[in-house]
Amino acid sequence: FKRSKSFVYESRSGTVKVGHLFFSSWNSHEVIISFFQNEMINKDWSFIRIMEHSGGSQLLYEKNDKVCEVTISSSLGQSHIEITIGPK
Repeated sequence: FKRSKSFVYESRSGTVKVGHLFFSSWNSHEVIISFFQNEMINKDWSFIRIMEHSGGSQLLYEKNDKVCEVTISSSLGQSHIEITIGPK
């Protein structure tokens, strides 16, 4: 978890929650995609799409009034994960 790059915000009323989280891992790109594909569904998120490109992969999920985008890229044998979550 890269705390210095990440943030989470919740309004005083609790009606608005947003976050932008950064992680790094020595697991392969494929292992990380598989993890999110399984765990997001297990947490009642609905899969929308996956976009794969030369720079990595983007997975998109939705749940109730929220949307979550997971971006995975790799460099120098390490995987970088960026998670953005907020209202639709």
